Amino acid sequence: MFQQQDYFADLPQQDVGQVAAVMGKIAAGGLHAAKVTFLVYSGYHGISATLSYAGGSELARLAQIVGIVTLELTLLSLYISWHTQRITGAAQSVAAGITYAIGFTLACLGIIADSQLHAGIPLSGWLTAYLRWGLPLAPALMALGALFTHELNPHQLRARREASAKLQHEQDKFEAYMATQRAQMDIQKSIANMQLNAQLSAANQIATWYGSDEAQQAITSHALSNAPSLLRSIGIDTKHNALASASPNHQQNPTTPPPFKTHPASKLNQTPITPIIMTPTPPTSMTNGHQANGTPPTLNGIHSTNGTNGPNSPKAPRGGA
Repeated sequence: MFQQQDYFADLPQQDVGQVAAVMGKIAAGGLHAAKVTFLVYSGYHGISATLSYAGGSELARLAQIVGIVTLELTLLSLYISWHTQRITGAAQSVAAGITYAIGFTLACLGIIADSQLHAGIPLSGWLTAYLRWGLPLAPALMALGALFTHELNPHQLRARREASAKLQHEQDKFEAYMATQRAQMDIQKSIANMQLNAQLSAANQIATWYGSDEAQQAITSHALSNAPSLLRSIGIDTKHNALASASPNHQQNPTTPPPFKTHPASKLNQTPITPIIMTPTPPTSMTNGHQANGTPPTLNGIHSTNGTNGPNSPKAPRGGA
């Protein structure tokens, strides 16, 4: 059967009575009161001693009082911080101990110097130097010790490490972002260079082809093939053979399409336009008795049904061409 065993039976029993507990609390309170009364005592002597070197200025005397209060307040704050476990780090404890030792020494020297001044005893040389240099610098030394004690707190050290890590992370993110932007810019530059080079190469190829005979013949052929439709768009009808005969490809393509039909005049002009028929004239002779031997073929014989230009129109005056 399972047997229970008391592992704490051999420990000594410490019975603390109610009276002892109360006395312990009173003693702890007495320690706190002793610290406070000492600070009041040293503060009074420090203020009295420093005022003797403050001069007659009220502002200087007030500044000396504030300095001694700073010294005593630093000592009290360090005492309370130790008692409430606010000073836990190793470096923080060292800084707090050094600060407290210096402050306590300055406070004690102030007590000695003020006591000798009130007793009328001539001050020693080192006490005179303390009153001239040490006591005025006491607030500054306490402020410096308080700074180190506070900043060496483990919580402060951890917070600084965390802030430094976050700052480094932000810096890494920024550098990565800028590297990405630079890479994208290089890609865009490469693409733009390829596009420009391709356009330049195409332009050079087109320019080379445009200057060739093949290109000029193609342009002429295309212009002549579109001429009838352009003439019909303005109300002029012409036979296809008249224009096709002038095309460089006429001999290569003997098949001739039927003549275009006559279209009415453009609707933009309400006055009807009489269609004009153009027929080629043999190159061996010209109208009105002029000889044209050896001349290239021309388009002649343009006539109209309104009698203005044709066989029934008045003949033009004779004269040399």
